[in-house]
Amino acid sequence: MRYLASVFACLTFIACGPPTSGGGGGGGGGNVPETIDTAMDSYKDAFCTGLTSCNDTVHMSLFRQFFFEIGGDSFMHSWSNKEYCKSLLGSEVVNGLKATIAAERVTVDLSKAPACFDSMSRCSSSIAGQSTACREFIAPNQQLGDPCGNPSECTTNVCSAEPGQCGQCVNPAALGEACSQVLVCAEDAECDPESSVCVTKTPKSATGQPCESDLSSIEGNCENPMDLCVDNVCTTYTLAQAGEACGDTGDKLCALGSICIDDVCVSEPATIGTTCQVPDGEDEMKRSALCPFDARCDTLTSNCVALAVAGEDCLGDAQCARGNYCSNLTCAPKEAIDSDCDSSSECASDTCIDGICVEPVALTCE
Repeated sequence: MRYLASVFACLTFIACGPPTSGGGGGGGGGNVPETIDTAMDSYKDAFCTGLTSCNDTVHMSLFRQFFFEIGGDSFMHSWSNKEYCKSLLGSEVVNGLKATIAAERVTVDLSKAPACFDSMSRCSSSIAGQSTACREFIAPNQQLGDPCGNPSECTTNVCSAEPGQCGQCVNPAALGEACSQVLVCAEDAECDPESSVCVTKTPKSATGQPCESDLSSIEGNCENPMDLCVDNVCTTYTLAQAGEACGDTGDKLCALGSICIDDVCVSEPATIGTTCQVPDGEDEMKRSALCPFDARCDTLTSNCVALAVAGEDCLGDAQCARGNYCSNLTCAPKEAIDSDCDSSSECASDTCIDGICVEPVALTCE
């Protein structure tokens, strides 16, 4: 789905603002920061202000529901709780952004920072990139043909690199040219998911008008962000608040801060030990509770269980509490800078290079 890919692209390419919805968030502006470090603190705050207040559309409600169903409880909390967002997603975004700045492939103008923060927290950033204000605050230095690791480094706003790889700054793909999630199309075109070629954009349809949809787009070509393309007609949905009917019962989706469970929008997480999934048909399970912070829905017991701390058993990193990783089936504290490592997941910095934990660094693309 296009929204899933867009948000992951933002997190991967670091310098994106939150998705738009037109709602308010406020904050983020104010005095010019004195240093890059203080600017990054404010960036993290604005990023999470936007993420936890700018996503009340039916598309993003479906996005959140999808993640919840596959066990993404930590993401659900990040979208609902600003402080949790800052400790999880916000920290990852800022660490990567600092590395890009240190690599000198972007130029920082601190005087432009307040306008960027204001645009992010007020939901006015583009879902696939930064607002104009943010690109003035952190301006790309790499020109057409220059090496790059992500689009935020390029004046063209497009880098040919797949996540985690090096590429070069390129122009957006024109009509008839090959395209992908990375090689995006020019403004007058869109990427056809079947042919992976840029085609003329499908005209937007108003509420109640015929529409087209495919697996890459849950909203189809409907113009209203509260519409979904249902039976080839743009159909308006409403967002229910916590405690109200949702899903098949109410034909509604849940507003930001809640999730649809058993046809009711639920905002409060369950307690450790509560059943979090129940049978749904012959071979499938459905979620029956949102697990609390620092917990997960265990697929073996179907209960909410606390994330394992150092010294406790684990089967993978995702089962360990933040600050730990799974080592030989046991959670262990992440390693400090200059410690030996085999993978980035072992390091407190989340960066392992040549077998040593180091501070986050941008890709060396030359």
